[in-house]
Amino acid sequence: MNWHILTSIESIRPEDGPIIRNNRENLKIELSDLDQQYVVETKLNDLLASFIVQADVVRAPLYLLVVEVLFLALYYVTMLAVLSVRQVEGEFATLSSRGASSNQIFKIQATEAGLIGIVAILSGPVLASLLVWSLAKFGPLADVRQANWVTQLPQAAWVAAVIGGLACILGLLSPLRQSIGRSVVIHQRSVG
Repeated sequence: MNWHILTSIESIRPEDGPIIRNNRENLKIELSDLDQQYVVETKLNDLLASFIVQADVVRAPLYLLVVEVLFLALYYVTMLAVLSVRQVEGEFATLSSRGASSNQIFKIQATEAGLIGIVAILSGPVLASLLVWSLAKFGPLADVRQANWVTQLPQAAWVAAVIGGLACILGLLSPLRQSIGRSVVIHQRSVG
């Protein structure tokens, strides 16, 4: 009697390696209990070992790249927020000279920051999943995996989006304190 077990390589993930090895060892133990001769011919162990080594080699640089991109994006968002606030410092000075209180100016900027943060939180994971899908469909990841898979948004994507959105809100509000109290005259002197 012969058994042939076919394995779909596309369905194996790096975390499945130890499970597959344990299942193979359990099969070997169960077959030894049958009091019959058996021969197991497989290259699965070598294939799994090679697959796991390749996955581990690629994983660390990918995480490093993701962290770099994340820090660059956070730096970019923070710098844009600071430049945005500096751009509207003149408007804050004008509002203040027209009788607006610091609290009213803060509410205006906080509302703007909140809206921008909410848009960032809601659009970030969706845009990221579309980018990953397009890379898998048309880009360099097309050869790695079948391109008909659907990208799922894990909880970590939403956590990262909330962190990014909060960083955006804080970036928009942090330079506000020093610019609220300026008058039009002080603002004009500092600008030019």
